[in-house]
Amino acid sequence: NINNKNILITGANSGIGLALTKKTLELNNKVLATYRESSENLKSIKNENLTITKYDQSKIYEFKYLEEKIKKNSIDLIFNCAGVFGGSFEDQQIEKLNFKKFQEVLTVNSFSILKIIQIILGDKSSNNLELLINISSDAGSIKLNNQGNAYIYRASKSALNSITKNMSLDLNAR
Repeated sequence: NINNKNILITGANSGIGLALTKKTLELNNKVLATYRESSENLKSIKNENLTITKYDQSKIYEFKYLEEKIKKNSIDLIFNCAGVFGGSFEDQQIEKLNFKKFQEVLTVNSFSILKIIQIILGDKSSNNLELLINISSDAGSIKLNNQGNAYIYRASKSALNSITKNMSLDLNAR
């Protein structure tokens, strides 16, 4: 039952994030939608319950504006859809790994959600978090990996899966 909630959706300008933004707005929710570079798709949605904010999750130290928005909206649900691949398959071969790109992808796909949770848990007056959903992929599964390559993306999604498991234990224990 997802209606009349305050929802944070990261990576909301395209793909799964955009579809979730549209659907959750249809269900009479207030949505705080983040985007990294372009907000054209979000701007085309005409709904008074939509708040759009830029948040480049590769820069987790530049979060003050997002923090202000979160505190004003008292988040009930999070859909973490933000994600980047990290270059072509060729760029992710072991011989060609760019470790600066690797770090950026890990930050966007994994570490940034920890920063968002820190902000929400740190604001005791508006902490209503009921549900956190992190979008991963089969590429993050160690067991299902039968292709190799894509080191950057696979490692970032494996890290997200591990972080998600840890948070499921820690947040449910509260």
